[in-house]
Amino acid sequence: MKIFAIIMIAMVVAALPATARIISIPDDFPSIQAGILASVDGDTVLVDPGTYYENIDFSGRNIVLASLFLIIEDKSYLSSTIIDGSGSETVIWFDSQENESAVLYGFTIQNGNGAKNTGGGIRCLNSSPTISYNIIKENQSTIRGGGIYCGWYSQPVISYNIISGNITTGGGGGISCFYLSSPSIHDNLIHENTSDYGGGINIEFSNPEIKNNIISGNTARTGGGINCIYNSDAIIRNNAVYKNQAESGGGIRSLASYPEIVNNIIWGNYAPDGPQLLLISTNPPITYCDVEGGWDGTGNINANPYFRNADGRDFHLMSTYCGDPYDSPCIDAGDPSLADSLLECGLGLGEPRSDIGIFGGGTIMVDVRDSETIDPPKTFGITENYPNPFNGSTVLAFDLPKQSAITISVFDLMGRQVADLFSGVKEAGRHRILWNASAYPSGVYFGRIETADSRQTARMVLLK
Repeated sequence: MKIFAIIMIAMVVAALPATARIISIPDDFPSIQAGILASVDGDTVLVDPGTYYENIDFSGRNIVLASLFLIIEDKSYLSSTIIDGSGSETVIWFDSQENESAVLYGFTIQNGNGAKNTGGGIRCLNSSPTISYNIIKENQSTIRGGGIYCGWYSQPVISYNIISGNITTGGGGGISCFYLSSPSIHDNLIHENTSDYGGGINIEFSNPEIKNNIISGNTARTGGGINCIYNSDAIIRNNAVYKNQAESGGGIRSLASYPEIVNNIIWGNYAPDGPQLLLISTNPPITYCDVEGGWDGTGNINANPYFRNADGRDFHLMSTYCGDPYDSPCIDAGDPSLADSLLECGLGLGEPRSDIGIFGGGTIMVDVRDSETIDPPKTFGITENYPNPFNGSTVLAFDLPKQSAITISVFDLMGRQVADLFSGVKEAGRHRILWNASAYPSGVYFGRIETADSRQTARMVLLK
């Protein structure tokens, strides 16, 4: 998680204009929507834990909307910062051509009811936001996209989310991709969603890339895990499609489409007339997959994948090197043109050749499936303030390996103390403190954090 979070923050900071601000909810505005409407492109709307009963429209703002998980790598913020749609409309709207700089990060999105019958939790229409590290649960719609709807030329990045318990009476209980949309859907847990077609993901007239996801326990009439129909040339790579259920096509169903299906484990799915794969009207390439019951095609196998604990949602492959009783036959059995970027028990195994399944294929899946707080840091340290440069407010984040008495102060370029932000005791862990510099002139400042035996300083640039 730390690697991805650092990369994510660095990318966001690099894209910010010099006048980017942090708008704090509820300190600056009583509602998230009010904070968004007061923002401009490049701002961050940072939300404290709590339940917010709102239906939110990004209104064309290319901003970061985030919980404190953006600043402090504590997964409990995902479940404690809740946006509840009150069962009346879509919870989050992107329908004004927002781009990848519009970021939704670190919330629970729940209890939405699809506006215009699409997108119960999140609705993307002709927009391409970044949707990462959220729990999207218990939303509903009538036509498409119980959890997320991507329609009409949308190209969002949907990554590192838990998408669970969403319902639609149409297509895509978890995610719907409709009409010339090409989202990147990677490293998500998509489970226990329900629909008429495409319990986990439904694809119509679209070309998404679907990789390194757990797609499990979803239910539909057709296409329990993934339903790919009507000229949809999706890339479906390095997924675990497990224990989904449908009347036809329990795992993956393809109709009049030509998806590329490679390096997937398709196992334990159920349907009376085609439990794992059901192909209608086309014969798309299916290669280097572990398919229960077998499937013709280059590199395909039919062998128990030996997950470590699939029913507990641990889809790592067993390895005797890692202390497991068996070696999974999926190790080093993937497409030889793909490589695992890291080789360790939590990621790729064996040789650099790709493994079949979610931990093969050169990416790193970050586990967001529980809400445990991360272990206390081992060393004292301060990170660069965020954003930097900034206009108005900025956040200093720091690590304490043990409970400590600390002081946090701000100095100007001449070494004069201009602000005393905190003096007292903090528990071990990662912490943040906001400096509201709206009353200070532009210039270079230094944030200093001191304990009894350590001192660290961060350089901060205020531009107005």
